[in-house]
Amino acid sequence: MIGFQQTTLHTGLGGDLLVVPAIVLAAGGLSIPGALPLDPAWCGVHLELQAIESDPGAAKGASFTPGLELVFGD
Repeated sequence: MIGFQQTTLHTGLGGDLLVVPAIVLAAGGLSIPGALPLDPAWCGVHLELQAIESDPGAAKGASFTPGLELVFGD
C-alpha cells in the first residue's frame, strides 16, 4: 500500500494497518523506471508504505511489515 498519511488501525488479521491507503498494489508489486524531476515541489513530500502479505505461518494467515516513510528532499 502507498499513502500520504500514517495511521494505526487494528485489524482482524492480527496486525496493524499503518498507512491510510491511497494506492493498493496487486500481488507482484509495481516497478516505475525513471527518475524524479529536479523540482523543488517534491521537497518535503511524504510517502507512507506498508506491505501485507499472505503468510500461512502467521497466526491468522497474514503478516504486516512495520511500514516505511519516505520523505523527498530531506
